[in-house]
Amino acid sequence: MYQFSKSFKRFRWVPFMIVVMVMISFIFVSQAKATTYVYDADQYIPFGTFHCWTFNVSDYISAEITIGVTDNDIENEWALLVVNQSWFIFPGAIDTTFSLPNIGNSIDCALISIQGDYYFNEAVLNTIEAAPVPEPATLLLVGTGLFGIGMLKKRRIRLKGVINE
Repeated sequence: MYQFSKSFKRFRWVPFMIVVMVMISFIFVSQAKATTYVYDADQYIPFGTFHCWTFNVSDYISAEITIGVTDNDIENEWALLVVNQSWFIFPGAIDTTFSLPNIGNSIDCALISIQGDYYFNEAVLNTIEAAPVPEPATLLLVGTGLFGIGMLKKRRIRLKGVINE
């Protein structure tokens, strides 16, 4: 019985090591990255005309686009924003933000004046990009954990044999 209690004290570090391994795995996992793309237009868009541009972006999880427009006459002014096959209608004299679905690496945009005229200042695209998974670090942590569990099992079997003798 004395050997069992002495060997049991050796295993008090196991919960501590599990916590340390979990903390290390969180350190190796990279975080998602936010990126901002700005398109400076500085263009006057009269009634019935349009302006086109493209954002070339990395893979992203979510995105939102802010259209910056100004005009001195804010009544009865409407604009149409077309983004890859989605479209949004908004008052043409105020800055407006839209959430975009994940639609690929190339975001083609067109701003169309459907009523009134305005100045198109800029378009700002904010994306949250997917973080790459560090595979070697993950496999190393999983392998180390499995090796530790195997060694614990081997030690317990060996201690059972010592206690039974």
